[in-house]
Amino acid sequence: MNSVPFSTAVVVPTEPPTCPICHDDLYSPKNRKFVGRHVAIARPCGHKFHFKCLSRWTKDYVTCPYGQEVIKNMVVKNLPLPRGWKNQMVNAAEEGDIKIIQALLQRGAKVDAGQTAGETPLALAVANKHLDAALLLAGRGGSDPIGLRNLGNLFKDGGEGIVVDLSKSEHWYLKAAGLGDACAMNNLALLYLDGGEGLPADHQDQGKFLLFKAAGLGDSGAMSNLGWHCFKGDKGFEQDLHQAKSWWLKAVELRYVLAMHHLGSLYLHGGENFPADLHQAKTLLLKVIELGKDPAIIASAMYMLGRLYQYGGEGFKIDLLEAERWYLKAIELGSHLAMSSLGHLYLRGGEKFPEHRYKGKRLLLKAAQLRRDLDIKKLKKVSKPQPAKKRGLDEAFPDETGRAHTEGESTAADSNGYKTMIEQASR
Repeated sequence: MNSVPFSTAVVVPTEPPTCPICHDDLYSPKNRKFVGRHVAIARPCGHKFHFKCLSRWTKDYVTCPYGQEVIKNMVVKNLPLPRGWKNQMVNAAEEGDIKIIQALLQRGAKVDAGQTAGETPLALAVANKHLDAALLLAGRGGSDPIGLRNLGNLFKDGGEGIVVDLSKSEHWYLKAAGLGDACAMNNLALLYLDGGEGLPADHQDQGKFLLFKAAGLGDSGAMSNLGWHCFKGDKGFEQDLHQAKSWWLKAVELRYVLAMHHLGSLYLHGGENFPADLHQAKTLLLKVIELGKDPAIIASAMYMLGRLYQYGGEGFKIDLLEAERWYLKAIELGSHLAMSSLGHLYLRGGEKFPEHRYKGKRLLLKAAQLRRDLDIKKLKKVSKPQPAKKRGLDEAFPDETGRAHTEGESTAADSNGYKTMIEQASR
């Protein structure tokens, strides 16, 4: 982004922009005619007032109501926006300088500063997690759907001094969805389907409606999530693996990597009335590795390719050297499942694949340690327990280790809030 340094632009003053007489905004954003106009400057003290306020004051008094100095005259000025104000807005949003943003807005600056969606001051403030600046911009009419959606993400995910607040997350998702943002509809749908404190009860139907609407608008994440819920048979969806395949295929056509991963896993493992197709699985998993950006998803695809070559199947030959190659690639990306599988492979050996007992034991120990480290990290992220009245007395809290997760389930989500199914358990 081309930015003009502050030193080359007139810097807007950031003193409290209120009229000392009426104590209202000096450059009222509510009255568009008044913005940046008809500001009276008392001389010689230089204090600023609404023109009408100072005119009425001087009919009865001769001294400045703010500094008590005698007013000799007043100058009425039109205070335009300073040169380079758009770049000042952008830079201030990136740095979280709320005083500059406020002063510019009160002089009549447009909230989006002439920037396209995703590059507006609102979007930049959110991206840099300057929450106060982002809320100011959003509250003053910020209409960048990407910025509003990502503001909803901040309140959903929390962190770095931002408290999780699902009702606020819902509020900003609704704003973005109202502007036609399909990704916000998808995120809001997940919020409703998962539920939580501060959200209206019984919003499952609304969540399903929003998922279908977002998918109809072409959002690949919503398509992938519809496939996920059809695969799982949860959140009010009936389990239907063929319907899951149908939704995932639609997302795959849009080159959505997570859907490729899920569909590849489905083809690899098969299911009730859904035969495995190992060659289709291989094709999709290789596509994940080619197009993917998330190391966890890529590692999972490599791990599944390793298992595919280790165990083979109908029409697919076992190749333990190829299995070893994919496991090693997944291990480079930190897959503890690949470490464990390769460790057992080294211990057992196989046709044209000699045993490596020392390597096997070392990998199994490393996998166990990595798994413990991951469990510790998860425990540190456990949220505060809900009151007992909101759950059964013998029921584990959602994030407690006592909660049973379905095989292959992951509690992770990608940056857009999409559900994930990373590193499935072995078949």
